[in-house]
Amino acid sequence: MISRCNAFWKPVSMRLYQRDSAPAWPSALPSWLSPPELEELNGFRATNRRLDWIRGRWCMKQLLCLMFSETTDSLLQWQIYSRMSKRRGCRPTVFRNGVQQPIDLSLAHCASITVAVAGQRRLSVDRRDAPRIGVDAVDRTELPGSFASTWFSSAERRLLQDHRWPIAAGWAAKEAVFKACNEGESFRPGRLRMIEFTADGCTVDYKSRCLADVRIDVLDDAIIAVARASVSLISKFQVSHPAS
Repeated sequence: MISRCNAFWKPVSMRLYQRDSAPAWPSALPSWLSPPELEELNGFRATNRRLDWIRGRWCMKQLLCLMFSETTDSLLQWQIYSRMSKRRGCRPTVFRNGVQQPIDLSLAHCASITVAVAGQRRLSVDRRDAPRIGVDAVDRTELPGSFASTWFSSAERRLLQDHRWPIAAGWAAKEAVFKACNEGESFRPGRLRMIEFTADGCTVDYKSRCLADVRIDVLDDAIIAVARASVSLISKFQVSHPAS
């Protein structure tokens, strides 16, 4: 687990899972996944999608247990739901023994890693102005100039170049902010504008209603972007599941 060291990032924790390692989870899935979670899993038919889902749930549950290491919770006592219907996903919602928790959770995959990020808001789950987090992970690769010119303004490309960040890092930053700020709309990169860079990352504006600070890390062959946003106009998905 990686914990941010300054006051702004202190509530944010991260967990990584190397995708080329042997599966670490128990093969008996009902021993650590609730019936509603297993129902979510059964909505995926493709083997690679199912495996990605399992990796993500394992990574997220391991992170939650590390965050609350003073407890004796088993993985089965944590439930994470991310589907509003069979065809529509939503932000992960965290339950502990069937009770919704004020924890913001985000997940990302790329070729080499699965990464989960969580923040304990210490606020009522009904507060709509609570900070949100989002994470994205992309392969550390050079993207073609045509990609950069299509999805980034000349000012953004100049900022990236001046700070020696690859275009892939900018893309990860926009994806992470979108995950933190979106209300269920489709991803439109042009609505996200990178406006300031620091040594550790950047600031991104989303549709002039959400401003997010992004921390960018490079790990082996992956670039990880973690966004933390203060959102005052965001609507909250309400997800209800029976206790398992």
